[in-house]
Amino acid sequence: MTNEKLFILESTLNNNVIKVLNGINNLSGRTQ
Repeated sequence: MTNEKLFILESTLNNNVIKVLNGINNLSGRTQ
């Protein structure tokens, strides 16, 4: 794979992790 494809893949994974963390924060914030 080229560096460009790896960079895009890494960016996508990072965005997904951020979305999951934000979702967990939203859920925990609502239950408190």
